[in-house]
Amino acid sequence: MQDDLSQFAERYHSLAVETCEWRAFGVADPEQMADQVFERLGRKQVPPTLSRFYKEVQFVVGKAYEQAAGQHTIMDLFRNPLGGKRGPKTADDLARDALQRVRQRDLELLQLAYWDDLTPDELAEVQRTDATTALARLNAATAAFGKRLPTGEDDPSSVMRRIKPGTHRR
Repeated sequence: MQDDLSQFAERYHSLAVETCEWRAFGVADPEQMADQVFERLGRKQVPPTLSRFYKEVQFVVGKAYEQAAGQHTIMDLFRNPLGGKRGPKTADDLARDALQRVRQRDLELLQLAYWDDLTPDELAEVQRTDATTALARLNAATAAFGKRLPTGEDDPSSVMRRIKPGTHRR
């Protein structure tokens, strides 16, 4: 079992760091969160899978948000609101706005494919389906996102990669 986890961790360590980074938006160190993901996977008595991996990522990121929330008072947020005034929206701002208007299941699929850079087989494993179905769903989600983009915008997959938060790449 430990060999399975070691091989899994070696293969997906960079994915864990990248995934934790963009989901946590700077509230915690992505390397430490990735270590926590694999630690949690190691506690289970079953071989690691990508589906379980993503459940552990969500748990670890959720805990990071809880800890961060405990460190900021309401007055901190009042003095420095997250939605402060800014200049005109950029193309990336408009693309992020478009991304917020896609269905939740499409958003998750787009993020897995373009931000986590999963292969079709990995997408299929996470979605518990076959690669053909996963690609069909991805194509539909990409098209739905593309319809919401401002006219003259790049290919939706390129836009998704461009607006990905964080610095870590798989």
